[in-house]
Amino acid sequence: MEVYACAAGGILHWRQEEPGRTPVRSEGVDVPVRPGTLRALATSGEHTTLFFTDTSGDLCAWRPGEKPVTLLASAGPGPVSAVRCDIEGHDCTVLAQRSASGRVAFAAYPTEQESAGAWWTESGPQLPADVVVSVALDEHDEVVAASLAPSTGKLLLTRRKDEPGLALEAWREM
Repeated sequence: MEVYACAAGGILHWRQEEPGRTPVRSEGVDVPVRPGTLRALATSGEHTTLFFTDTSGDLCAWRPGEKPVTLLASAGPGPVSAVRCDIEGHDCTVLAQRSASGRVAFAAYPTEQESAGAWWTESGPQLPADVVVSVALDEHDEVVAASLAPSTGKLLLTRRKDEPGLALEAWREM
């Protein structure tokens, strides 16, 4: 188990080495982090990648033992959601975030290969500022995305189409 926290001046990291043991603080990183933007994702059997937005507005990725890297400019001010999946035989990380325009933005890149680059593609309708966006895998290990706006109570859902790439179905209200 790993635990991350945003603190003044950087990110703190604790790791539980064995089941039942108390997590021990390990290496952190000094980096200016926008509060409320930390999201961790298991990206291999050995690594967890922590995604965060820095104070300049860039979406960054960090794995303990390495230096943080800038992946791309964040799509909007809120947190990013991430899922690891297979896209046409390639191990990929898919990111989703409410964009500054109010729509959901998606980006994908080869898992743990941030240097390959990524770019945002917006999808769906414009959403309220309080929307929470999440990506996950469904029962068929396909990408599914949901957005929930507490102010309206609306839950929207989309999933990957059965075609090449990260093509998504039209968003549906549940």
